[in-house]
Amino acid sequence: MAGASGSGLHRALGGVIDVCEETLDAYAESRPDIASSKFGGVVLLAVAAFETVIATRADDPRRSLSLMIAATLGRDAAAALRGHVLAFQPPEHDVPGGHADDNLLRCAEACERGATLCEQALGEWDDKLALD
Repeated sequence: MAGASGSGLHRALGGVIDVCEETLDAYAESRPDIASSKFGGVVLLAVAAFETVIATRADDPRRSLSLMIAATLGRDAAAALRGHVLAFQPPEHDVPGGHADDNLLRCAEACERGATLCEQALGEWDDKLALD
């Protein structure tokens, strides 16, 4: 992708959000309490932060803060997901389309990707401010 700003960033973060929501939905079939679990809550926070970045206009002074928050929460979500995978998961946590571990790791990778995209966009934002 050429740069991480504008609609390219929005499309990429939309894909990250889709992966997270699909993962939580699939996992919720066997764990209805997913939103109140540690990793579920952290993933929902990251999704909300990515959505805020998408909703924040490029010329909004809060743009850099929203990117910073999304990057931090994306990395936190990835770490929480990986930590959950490392913990013992009984077989009843299998989900349609694969084992829960695979889905959670896919979601962790998406959260890392979202965090990296936000960090790149933040760097571009900082460069733009330096030029102004």
